[in-house]
Amino acid sequence: MTRATCSVSTCTRVVAAVGYCHAHYYRWKKHGDPRAHIPLPPKPEVPCSVDPCDRIAESNGMCSLHDARTRRTGEPMAGTPPLLRRSTCSAEGCETKHHSNGWCEMHYQRMKRNGSLELAAPNYATGQRSGMWRGDEVTYKPAHFRVIRLRGSASLHLCANCGG
Repeated sequence: MTRATCSVSTCTRVVAAVGYCHAHYYRWKKHGDPRAHIPLPPKPEVPCSVDPCDRIAESNGMCSLHDARTRRTGEPMAGTPPLLRRSTCSAEGCETKHHSNGWCEMHYQRMKRNGSLELAAPNYATGQRSGMWRGDEVTYKPAHFRVIRLRGSASLHLCANCGG
């Protein structure tokens, strides 16, 4: 996939915002004009200071990989932190594709919500135990759902008129 270049005709840098590279964007933001007639200073291509890396330094004298490692671990050559790289969920018996931290979306959300992979019981009362229970004084929709809960879906029964 090719990345778009700056809209200033003489610039070949990658677009950062509003069709301009970082330098022309900040010129546009500060002056209201990208000042295309003023050439940008050449971007020095200094190699990464970490041996034996052959990438180009981007910040702090290091390439983006070693700079990120230094910020994360304090050491540019430190091994990457141990990440659980699995293709399926690590919950016992679950074969779903992993989403985060080695778990599928469902187990990840359970762990986030409950602190364990077990299904938590609902923390609200239902039916007659509910403070909102109205007995037989209900409207059509709640009554309809009670019938579905008791007898099942209408598609499971034969038609009363035609028997089909």
